[in-house]
Amino acid sequence: MGFTKEGKEKKASKMEYNETPPHALIQYLKLHLKEFVLHNYIARWQDVHFKEAMSNVYNDMVISCIDFSNNYAMIHWHNF
Repeated sequence: MGFTKEGKEKKASKMEYNETPPHALIQYLKLHLKEFVLHNYIARWQDVHFKEAMSNVYNDMVISCIDFSNNYAMIHWHNF
């Protein structure tokens, strides 16, 4: 694991293996299933609209794909 320019530790994903009793797994799923379903719905909706936008790009258009979950901001300005 490394560090960012600001000195913060970079986050990383890793695969884990856990043996869990069925009742514990069901309890966990009960708590997180609604959140997962909503996330999946939004991700699929975004994918459909992104693909549609990419198939209809004109010369005077810009399509930007940004991960706003990382607290990025977007500022739009043009100087003609």
